[in-house]
Amino acid sequence: MGPDIQEFFTCAEDLINKFSRVLTFQNGHRQRITSYLFNVNAKYKILKKETQRLAEAIKALEKKLKENFLLFLEKTIWFNTGAARANGCMGTCPPKIQEI
Repeated sequence: MGPDIQEFFTCAEDLINKFSRVLTFQNGHRQRITSYLFNVNAKYKILKKETQRLAEAIKALEKKLKENFLLFLEKTIWFNTGAARANGCMGTCPPKIQEI
């Protein structure tokens, strides 16, 4: 007899036990996958917040760097034009560069 026909002559209890084992197996894997996906989603949210925080910190540092660079250029121009010597300043008159 072929396997298709043989299923009609098997005991109903054997079929129920077989299907029960399959369903138990599938349920266990479904729970594992659901748990895994939940953990991955939680990690993703944490990393997304951290990435946003770091992006904001980078923008703030870039802004501060730009401001300090502009002050540095002003100070350099101040000394190179001779305005410092003409005003009698010896390095104290131009704007001070902020520390990061």
